[in-house]
Amino acid sequence: MIEVIIALLIVLMIIASVIAIESRVMLHSVISLGAVGFLLSIVFLFLACPDLAITQMAVEVVTLV
Repeated sequence: MIEVIIALLIVLMIIASVIAIESRVMLHSVISLGAVGFLLSIVFLFLACPDLAITQMAVEVVTLV
């Protein structure tokens, strides 16, 4: 069951990455990039790596702000 959730999150990350690349509006790209980082931190939580999830969220906040 966890594998299905992780696969779904990865598919959502790929979709958000394509939106971030193809969008002509900068705000949409930034929001999509934030979604990719947030989804990646959720994947890290499902893989029992909370330290990586916290680090990923900190890096996302610093790079997007």
